[in-house]
Parts: sequence; C-alpha cells; structure tokens
Amino acid sequence: MKRWTLYLGIITLLIPATIFAQTEIPKKDLVNSFLTSETKIVLEPNNQTYNNQIKEAIKKHWKISSYEFISTSEFKKSYTNPDYSFIVLTKTRISKEKANVYYDFLNVFMGDESATSVAELPELISIPFKYSRVLGSRHFYKLSPMAQFLQNHFKEIIKHRGMLVLRGLNYYHKHIPKIKNHELWISEKDLAETLPSLKDIREIYPYPLKIVSDKRLRSAIDEKKNIIFLHNIGPEDNEGPTGRCYKLLFNAQNGRMYYYKYHQISPEKPEGFLIKDFKRITGGKWF
Repeated sequence: MKRWTLYLGIITLLIPATIFAQTEIPKKDLVNSFLTSETKIVLEPNNQTYNNQIKEAIKKHWKISSYEFISTSEFKKSYTNPDYSFIVLTKTRISKEKANVYYDFLNVFMGDESATSVAELPELISIPFKYSRVLGSRHFYKLSPMAQFLQNHFKEIIKHRGMLVLRGLNYYHKHIPKIKNHELWISEKDLAETLPSLKDIREIYPYPLKIVSDKRLRSAIDEKKNIIFLHNIGPEDNEGPTGRCYKLLFNAQNGRMYYYKYHQISPEKPEGFLIKDFKRITGGKWF
C-alpha cells in the first residue's frame, strides 16, 4: 500500500491507496451504490477554466447517474452522505517516491456516514491528470473523453469484475491490438527527447500516426473524431527531470482506454512517449 498526500482546496488528506494501475477494484455492492447515487462534481476554488471544462464534459456525457455541481465547502458538509458520490480533483504526493513531486488526480469517491474525514471515503477510481505545477490549459479539454471513460469503467466492473481484479486497469490493454485500426495522434510536445526520427519511429510503428500541435489535438477531441490520442502527464520543465511520467491512450470519440503505463523520469528515460511505448503498442510486451 502506498500513501498519498491529497490537497483539495485547503483540505490536506493522508489516505491509504494503491497506485492507479494497481488500485483495488471496488466491491460490486459499492459500485451498485454508486450507480444509484447522486454524483456531486466538486468545483475548484479559483480555477474557472477547470470548472468550465468539467461542467461541459459532464453535461455532454454523464448519463450513469444524476449529478450536481458543488463547491468545496459544500463537499466538506456532505461527504458523509452515503447517497452521494463525488468527482474530485486532488493534489497528490506519492510518499514512497524520493522526489518531492505532486500530481493532480481525478478521483471518484463514495460518501460514507462512518467517515470522520474525507480521507476515509471509499475510493472507486483515480486517474492521473497532470503535474500540479503544470498549467491545466494543456489538459482540461481532455476531461470530455475522461468523463466517458469513468462511467464506462463502472459498467466494465459490473460485467467483468474478475478480469479487472486480476489486472487492475491493465485490463484495458486488451484493446491494444485495435490501436492500429485508428489514427494515433500525439502532441509534438509529448514525444520523448530521446526518440529517433519520425521515419525511424514509423519503421517500429507502421500504422497511422500523426504528430500534431496541441491546438489540432484539442480540435479533434472537441469534434469527437474517431482517433486515439496520448494523454501524457509530465513536469514539462516545471519540476526538472524527476518523478513519474504517466502515459494513457484514449479514444477521443468514446473515451475507451487502450494503454496505461508510467516510468520514472531520468536522463535515459526523459518525459514523454518512449520508443519502448511504441514497441509495446505495436505488439510487444504489454504488461
């Protein structure tokens, strides 16, 4: 078990949890409680860009439960209500890491009347979203497919809980062979500096691939194109070459996840999609 230090507005939390791909799959009755709950989406103080994007994403895609947008102060008053579930953006430090690095995670919690603090709430799922010091404008537009993924994840738990228990969210690597049937879009900012030329990459990954600007990627997601895109979580020179780089592949149209990996950033493995990642999605070792 790892311990995360979480910050929600001015709340400091220290909760037991495992990291994303190894998160304990919630029990079926907890998922059923979620499906019948009213989901409270917690808006961030002093972060109107995030608030606008999460509102747009939820209004456009959220069908799995009724919902309401609330403030952090309202969250503090209502987190013990078992009829509520919560979508919360948290600031997280993985304490076993030597690097003093913080990440923002998108979390889904279930209300619990026995909880004496927010730290005791049952966690249903968490997704790494960005380095905390990185401006969110590069990532907030990705909340739309992420909202789709979150609700589809609970449907998968109900249908295939045994598989999810065995593999955690690596379960979604079953979709890797289908990546080649789509165009893979990667922002030019999210390729590792150590990668060879695009020509050499195409020799390893001979399937449809576009290296694009953030602006083009945002347009593709806004238009719900049937493409797969990279969501890369790294320091972007705000933290230095330290901590973890998370790499997730989603379908922009339906939020399906195809790939989740992370690596420790080092001179040999800088931030970004590595040649090893291209080899994995081409047909190499996935897990």
